[in-house]
Amino acid sequence: MSLLFILQRRRELFEQAFQAALEQWQRYELDVDHPHCPACGSTDIRISRGLPGRRSYRCRQCDHLCYEPSDPRCDCVTPGSLSKCEECLNYERLMMMVNERLESSTADFSD
Repeated sequence: MSLLFILQRRRELFEQAFQAALEQWQRYELDVDHPHCPACGSTDIRISRGLPGRRSYRCRQCDHLCYEPSDPRCDCVTPGSLSKCEECLNYERLMMMVNERLESSTADFSD
């Protein structure tokens, strides 16, 4: 395989991982004024341990975990679209999800 092919393939894998993580990230946002589970819609939610400085909520019906928005001033439609996004926990969480997907895709690619 040529180096160009490998680089193009890795770029494609990144784009796919980013889009999949972005779709998941949008589903995980929680309306803190009216908490409900984004997975099943239940309002039977309990506060759980979360990232430092952020609350997380766990659904008692389906055991789904999601986090409250980290910065109420965050007005990004797409995380990473503004320069301030690099300091935002939402963007950090999105990139962790992208990296998880890339690791599994890269493992499949290297076989």
